[in-house]
Amino acid sequence: MPPPTIGALHDALHEQISGLRSQLDAVRARSTALDAKKAALHLELAAVMAEETGCKKEIDVLEDALHTVLQKVCFISRIPAEILSEIFLWSVASSPEYITPWRLSHVCRYWRNTARSNPLHWSHITIDCRLASALTYSPAALESQLELSKAVPLKLKLFFIEDNDTEFLHLSNLLDLLLLHSDRWARLVIGTTEDGDGDVFNVIREARHRLSELRYLESEGWNPRWPVDLSYVFAEAPNLKVVSLHRWEFTEDIPCIHLPWHQLTCLYLTAAQDLTLEWLRTAENLVDLKYYELTGRAMETTTDELIVLPQLRRLSLLYGDCITRSLIAPHLQDLEVRFDAKNISEFIHRSACHLSRLSFISSTYNYTSIVTALPRTCNLSHLELCLDAEDSDSDSSVDDHIRFLTDLFRVLILTGCSTDICPNLVSLCIDSLPPAFYREEPEFDDWFCEMLESRWNLSPNFRSLRSVQTKAPLSVRSSIWNRLEALRLDGLDLTKAIWSQEEDDEWEAHMADEEQTSMDDEKTDSD
Repeated sequence: MPPPTIGALHDALHEQISGLRSQLDAVRARSTALDAKKAALHLELAAVMAEETGCKKEIDVLEDALHTVLQKVCFISRIPAEILSEIFLWSVASSPEYITPWRLSHVCRYWRNTARSNPLHWSHITIDCRLASALTYSPAALESQLELSKAVPLKLKLFFIEDNDTEFLHLSNLLDLLLLHSDRWARLVIGTTEDGDGDVFNVIREARHRLSELRYLESEGWNPRWPVDLSYVFAEAPNLKVVSLHRWEFTEDIPCIHLPWHQLTCLYLTAAQDLTLEWLRTAENLVDLKYYELTGRAMETTTDELIVLPQLRRLSLLYGDCITRSLIAPHLQDLEVRFDAKNISEFIHRSACHLSRLSFISSTYNYTSIVTALPRTCNLSHLELCLDAEDSDSDSSVDDHIRFLTDLFRVLILTGCSTDICPNLVSLCIDSLPPAFYREEPEFDDWFCEMLESRWNLSPNFRSLRSVQTKAPLSVRSSIWNRLEALRLDGLDLTKAIWSQEEDDEWEAHMADEEQTSMDDEKTDSD
């Protein structure tokens, strides 16, 4: 076969080039179509995204509307802001953690607005290193809280564990911020562990001379250095009125505590007797005194010096024999005695006060002073007796309890020829002995009812008794119940709390255990 000519090759190559050009044109046309389709898809995507954005905005609007409707349905959201603010104040004041106001402000918009609108919600600042949350209290959070509290007085609770240097350093940094606002401190509660070294007071020494708003000081804990530190920091607080000191012991080398005792109106103490008498000698403006003796022991040394508190109106004592022996309170109105009443009659007579309220709570058997004190309390309007024999000796103390109540009811009975020793008695509250203690003393109930009837059956113009509260056992005779019910139906505000069968059985078992223990002790002694 002869070889192809140049013309034939040229024609074949030209034909091939034409075919490739046709394919290229087809691909270009298809690419152009795809670009057009892509542009259309971009436009469609933009429209879809715009529609999506509009839908999200509409969803947000609908969710807000739904939340608003649900808030109106929810009871807590219908509480007026003023009442809700008071609830917040109570929550913040009673909470041991600093984070409470922040939590309240993160519940909903309504709560947040309410919490942030009142600076008093942020004026309670608690730094208690006994709680793990104390270490999460950042200086930035404290600074924000101080800003939200604006210029209102601050109420601080500070408790330190001084054996942890890291924690103490962190809390010292927080105190540095608080010291910048020491002129706003109105209430300060401060304490430490029993083995603390007293450095907590050194941290706040810079507050001296800047405590113009401080009115309440409470200290819990004990360290021999604290009297000096307390005196240095708080001796010149011009408006300090209330001081509360807990667990203050006495040692021979303790220096005096120089607080402004003369300007105090309220003093609450859990302290040794020696310290208490020393402090009271210059506290002539006290109105309210609560004293709980630290160890329950009597003073080893006595003094004939009497301390006069001319402004005292309220006195509450726990093992306060030293107070009643050494005190004169001519304007005392409210007296509460726990466990030690042997000098009450002498104290009332010496003070020549006009008591209007007398509360006596005891498990001991020395009640004679209470009965003999009644003729000296002609202005008494409220008498409260809570007699707890759980810690007393079984038989003898029960007899003493019953004898005391019987004697009390007898002296309060009004007869045609008797003089009313409590002519202004309005309310009587007797939380008496368990039922097992006087089931064998039926006349006890009779004396009680006779006393109430004699005071209630007076002419309305001379009747003073209005309210009676008592606790009665299940075993009370029906005749007694009928007499009490007749008084209630006649108008006497009579509240009867009834011992349950379970309580009754528990006391029976307690008495049986006491008797068995006594028998075992006697047998051991004889052996």
